[in-house]
Amino acid sequence: MELKKVLFITRKFPPMKGGMESYSYNLISNYEGDYVVKALGKKQIHLLWFYPYCLLFVLFKAKKFDVIQLGDMLLCGIGWLAKRVNPNIKVVCTIHGLDITYSNSIYQIYLKLFSRHFDAYVPNSSYTQKVAEKRGFYPCTMIPPATLGKCMENIYVSTKKDFFCKYGLAEDSFVICTVGRLIKRKGVEWFISNVLPQLSNSQVIYLVAGSGEMEDSIRDAVKKRHENRVKLLGRISDQELADLYAHANVFLMPNIYVENDIEGYGMVAVEAAAAGCLVIAANMQGITDAVKDGISGILYEPESVDGLLRVLDDVISHYEKYYPMIEKAKEYVEVECTGKAVANRYKELIQNL
Repeated sequence: MELKKVLFITRKFPPMKGGMESYSYNLISNYEGDYVVKALGKKQIHLLWFYPYCLLFVLFKAKKFDVIQLGDMLLCGIGWLAKRVNPNIKVVCTIHGLDITYSNSIYQIYLKLFSRHFDAYVPNSSYTQKVAEKRGFYPCTMIPPATLGKCMENIYVSTKKDFFCKYGLAEDSFVICTVGRLIKRKGVEWFISNVLPQLSNSQVIYLVAGSGEMEDSIRDAVKKRHENRVKLLGRISDQELADLYAHANVFLMPNIYVENDIEGYGMVAVEAAAAGCLVIAANMQGITDAVKDGISGILYEPESVDGLLRVLDDVISHYEKYYPMIEKAKEYVEVECTGKAVANRYKELIQNL
């Protein structure tokens, strides 16, 4: 079978960081075939020129390609135009969590006008697929993201002593960390206010990496109760992220339910597991594809204070018994969550269109 010529278009790409950037990078850098890439590796304000540029590109070049792969649904207007220029072209679009649930009325009209009748939709998790199919997007083929993208390559991990010294941690500290945007659904404020005060072990330190709209609320929660137990790191470098994954005892995803704001996958949980950090996460939405309970981490009932306390108290008190799970998780993600595996699944889908 002759390889199809593919045009990859993504507005999320390194050196910018995030789950969508990692998804696009791992897919494109591992894809074997005939392809061209149009990628925006800058802040999203640059969409003001990137989107029109891509429209003009497909207007004049769409007939040179067999397939267009769109990195997310915001780019659907480009796929719509490509099909009008070249009726034979196939359009494949990745769907991330907020791609179809974002409630802005203008955005929903845009989706209704331009995102229907593509040849394939690729949700990033089983939960995202259920939401997509419920809203009439067919056919769907779920392909989860890969881990260990460009941001984690060739980074030397600092020693544990240097790591503890940098953040002023005592030698017997038990480190729990969370990485991601500080938005409500991530549950950081919920954990600090409801769970952390009840942890019996006084050596627990909670490190939070990231920034976002909930940052002030989280700082207020910290000041009220836990100035000595919580450290807000803000945005961190690739080196600091690698060190955090390597030296924290637990990676926590304490997500909570927020209407119209779903967790599409949970890339950070997979990256943490690959680095040898025990993952504990809420059993909800796309997280269940990123964290396999008992294999690549531990799932607990979402928003259950008692449930999370039971898990954490046991892990803190008997951490050694979780060593086999940590090793099993590393092996699992190294086989199932590689960029090559994701790219091969995409290639098979594209070739069979």
